[in-house]
Amino acid sequence: MSNGRYKGALHRAVVGGERARMSVVSMISPCLDAVVEPVLELVPDGRGLEFRGVRYRDYMEHQQSNKLDGKGALDIARVKRDIAA
Repeated sequence: MSNGRYKGALHRAVVGGERARMSVVSMISPCLDAVVEPVLELVPDGRGLEFRGVRYRDYMEHQQSNKLDGKGALDIARVKRDIAA
């Protein structure tokens, strides 16, 4: 939503062998048919969109059908630019 302006941190939990750990996941998400896209006020002048709008259902299907690889699930929304030689 920030068009790459604010970077999300990858995180993981590391547990020592001395104590048990319990994690609880709580998810809040938009309607599956909602289009999630960058907030235009966060797009710097002249830089353009780094991510396109994508239907949340399409994003979730892509994310769930691919191996977890860092932020690779964002590839479905990443704008691909041709690099001139």
